[in-house]
Amino acid sequence: MKKVYFLALITIFARLLDVISTILATPNLERELNPLVTILNAGWTGIIILNIIVCFIFY
Repeated sequence: MKKVYFLALITIFARLLDVISTILATPNLERELNPLVTILNAGWTGIIILNIIVCFIFY
């Protein structure tokens, strides 16, 4: 069971770093290639909600 929690923490940490690096690289999301942004114009709220959903789905 400890392995599952460890993998969940690593996944959450990685997703958090992904959001932080995106904020640093393109704060207004003009160069973001995520389909949520390019096709659906989801913005930061959509990206953060998707990251939360991905973390809960896998763990």
